[in-house]
Amino acid sequence: MQRIFLSGTIVLCFVVSATAQIDTTKKRTVNITSTFKPVLREAAKINFNASPPSSDTTKPKLQYTLPNQNLLFAYQPGTLKPLALQVDSGGRWDNDSYIKVGFGSLRTPYLQTGISFGDGKSAGINIYAKHV
Repeated sequence: MQRIFLSGTIVLCFVVSATAQIDTTKKRTVNITSTFKPVLREAAKINFNASPPSSDTTKPKLQYTLPNQNLLFAYQPGTLKPLALQVDSGGRWDNDSYIKVGFGSLRTPYLQTGISFGDGKSAGINIYAKHV
């Protein structure tokens, strides 16, 4: 008998707790207990009506020290005397021309030429060209 009573009591506790969780008939409400109302503070304003400073009309006295412009140096540069270039008579004028043509490494073409014109006494000019 005690077993039946004990098991019945346990079953009754489970049934009561299950029905307490399922109860949806109550309406949910929120109770406000404070009467707080937010208010913005007055913004600080900049005062643009400041008076300008008084103007300074005094002229400053500036002191300048200029060095003497008539300086005498101990070293005096010598005078320049240009001279005419003397004709070089040691060399012999050969009216020769040449051309070099070939290929360098990695098939690079090479060309060099020199051409001479003139008689060697009154006129002469040499032209050299090189291309890689």
